[in-house]
Order: sequence, then C-alpha cells, then structure tokens
Amino acid sequence: MQNKTTVLIFTDAVRALSASAVKEQILEELADAVVIIIDDLELHADAVRDYIENVFKLKVNFEKNRAVREERRLARKIDETPKSTNAYKLQNSYKKMENIFNRYTPDLVVTIGYGAFNEAVAVRDKLGAKTRIASVIDDYALNRQLINTYIDAYVVENMAVKTTLVNNYVKEGRITLADIPVRKSFVEAPPQAKVLDDMRLEKKLPTLLSVAFEEKGDAQFETLAAYKDKFNILVYTGMNRAAYSQAVGASLAAYNEGTSIETLYAAADVVLTPPNSYFVAAARETGKLIALWEPSSAIERRNAAFLAGITADCSDRHRLTRFLRHYPDEKFEAVRKLSALTSVRSVGKELVKLL
Repeated sequence: MQNKTTVLIFTDAVRALSASAVKEQILEELADAVVIIIDDLELHADAVRDYIENVFKLKVNFEKNRAVREERRLARKIDETPKSTNAYKLQNSYKKMENIFNRYTPDLVVTIGYGAFNEAVAVRDKLGAKTRIASVIDDYALNRQLINTYIDAYVVENMAVKTTLVNNYVKEGRITLADIPVRKSFVEAPPQAKVLDDMRLEKKLPTLLSVAFEEKGDAQFETLAAYKDKFNILVYTGMNRAAYSQAVGASLAAYNEGTSIETLYAAADVVLTPPNSYFVAAARETGKLIALWEPSSAIERRNAAFLAGITADCSDRHRLTRFLRHYPDEKFEAVRKLSALTSVRSVGKELVKLL
C-alpha cells in the first residue's frame, strides 16, 4: 500500500487485546508501516445477518456466539494433530481472503488464534505472493490445531510449546520465543497511589481486582463480598452484562468496558483471573500477585498447569476463601516475585525480522 510495508493481523474477538498489542509492538519497530487488524469474521458471509436484521429488525450477535463456539471446539480437540493441507479450496472464506490479498498486497500476515491461517497460506501459494505468514501463539500451552507446517514462522511463549511444534514436524528454525504481547498502557498507567485517590479507595486496604467475564461467577462474587472489610474489591466484567449484574447484586464495585482495565490494574495489588494468558501476562508485566480462578476450557487448564508455581491457587471458593483469609503472607510475596517478568522479548521485534 503506497510503497509502505503492509502487515495484516487476523484475529477474533477472544484475542482482540493480543492483536492490539502486536500492532503496537510492530509499529514500535516500523513506525511508518501500515498495520491493519482484521476480524476473521470478515472471511464469513454476512447474508444471514443482513437478512435477519433488515427483515426481522432483530440485532444478532454472531461475533459473540461464534467466538464461544470456536473456543469450545478448540478446547475439545486440544490434543488432536490435524493434517494440514496446502490445497486451495473453493469456499467463500478463501475467496474473501484472496480479495483481501489483492486489495492490500501484504508483506506480512500475522494470525492470532485459529481464525485465518489456513486460508492465508492457501491463498498466498495460489497467488504466488511473496507474503510471509506468521502465527503468534498467545497462550502458555499449545492447541495442536494451530499447527500448519506451511507457515513461515511461529512466535511462542515458552520452550514447551516450541518442543511440541518441533515434535509435530515444524522446523525448529521457524520457531522463536517472545513474551505474550501486552499493551504498553498497562505499564504506563498512573501510580497506584494516584489511582486509589482518584477512585476514592481506602489506601490502608489491599486492592483485589477480579477479571470476570463469565456469569457463572456467583460463587466467586459471594466469597469476595464476605471480605469487603479486608480488601478494596473491584470487578471487571468487560461486555458481559450478566456478570456485571451478578457482581452488582453481590454489592461489589463492578466495571464494564467503559472503564479502562489498565487503570484497574494500576489500582490492584492482586489480580484474580481465570488462566487467560493475556490477563495473566498483563499482571506479570505490572508486578501483581496473580490468583488463578477456575479454568473454563482445556487450554486454560494447560495454562494453569504451566503457571502453578508462580500463581496463587484460587480455583474454587474454598481455595479462594483460604487465600483471602491468609493474605498478606510472605509466601504470597515470594510467588509474586517469581511471576514478575524480568525481561521483555518483543513479539513485534521477532515479526519484523521476517520482512
């Protein structure tokens, strides 16, 4: 595009924050590059949505429904190794990918998650394009459905993921290590004391932030509510209205997507989160004590196993109660220090090397 280096990042709603961080890191390395994030839903037909919304005047949230189905599908097949194919398929999603390639003539395509790498590889080879294709694995464990030996490069978080890829015939030279990408705004947030003042929170109490996107958190919210005299308790629910209502119903301070989650992290001493790699990585980069809530998928269970030595186990209400009762404790401070990242290996820097 206009003689500038063009990078396309394909993602889905579940990994939108990771995609934003990858874009930020690439632009740090190539300030004049054109970096475009494309939701992989753009590869699928919108005719049904248009029909339902225009004819029946109903709002259809296909993005949320598809993201949930995709996560469940991937979680069920976490240990299956697929047979990747490089054959071009005459399907609508492949045709749309071809149109995207012709429109942007990308120098680099980055896929995060499952969404678009098969289409990108097939279309690149069909067109004979010189585009490089990279997959960013933004988890501490590997879902083997993400393996495709035709991808030019993988960027992964740890040696265990790299070893699994090598054992499944991905050439070692195509795999590089980097930290799970997190937006700079987390570490550039105002000091904790200022945020506590701005939010009118009690400075003498430790602050616990619960990252809660699922409405099945009743047990967690009820447990947290019992310790409001010991902690400032904040709950971030993103766009999940049911979880927001449950948190408010438990008399907790709840925040939705209208509030900067970076600000809430700045206020927190403890981040209570499911083993979602992005929110764990953000806590590690900001030096918070990480308390892990119950995993909701197979990949989160793998993440939790990897993080077991550097996080507090709060995976049910009994373990959470024990944590709340005994915090603060020297052993928790030791866990916090172990979890903190001592060096940052930039995903963006590794991706730019492909250009």
